[in-house]
Amino acid sequence: MAKKKYKVLRKVRTKGVVYLMQNPDNPLDIKGEVTDLEVMADLKITPSRFNSYVSVLEPFYKGCVLIEKETSDKRYLTNEPVLIHTTESGRKYYAYPDCTVRYTKKSGGMKTLSNYKHKTKWKVKINKKEVNAARIFAKAFIKRDLNSDDCVLVYGNELKLDAIDVVDRSKCASITGSLASSRYERKKIGLYKHGVLVRSWPSSRKAAKDLFCSYQTVLDTCHGKVKKPSFDVRFL
Repeated sequence: MAKKKYKVLRKVRTKGVVYLMQNPDNPLDIKGEVTDLEVMADLKITPSRFNSYVSVLEPFYKGCVLIEKETSDKRYLTNEPVLIHTTESGRKYYAYPDCTVRYTKKSGGMKTLSNYKHKTKWKVKINKKEVNAARIFAKAFIKRDLNSDDCVLVYGNELKLDAIDVVDRSKCASITGSLASSRYERKKIGLYKHGVLVRSWPSSRKAAKDLFCSYQTVLDTCHGKVKKPSFDVRFL
């Protein structure tokens, strides 16, 4: 008896991803919106070819650069590029909702700058000057009147709008303080006598249990905050 052949049905995507049609010479000039499915059907190109065009910011569709529209549920001031700096020579720098900074090239089009992490903060170089990237995007898309009393936090390991939060200094201190304490709680602790290591523990809580004190006392002693410490403990 011949085996029946079953046809595998592929699920066809019917809803396209929305893109903004951006003027390559003026990022604030949005000509309209279009989906990736509409563009691929119009130009008769494959998804891989479409993605390659979009990734290099080429004005391949009706003379426009396609920028994916921000669709997050979180509300922002705008979903469009924001002009953040203009040099004396006329070069313009723009902040984008995908947390990138781009500037206009003399030859036309845009160039994307790379964000990088220095110690605990995200940085980007604008006109050869290193600035706080998170504050740039917070001011452009979250709080336009951002000032020195505002603290900008980035949760997680990625710089994106959903991970950025603006809080006042008092709340910032409580948040960053608790984060710092939790980091130090997990550091190894050593007990010294006459400058010689005599015992160690895997954490401040373990040390506190044997030393009959609070783990905060252990941490404060390690940080040199206790004027007359009962014991000599140090981070290992």
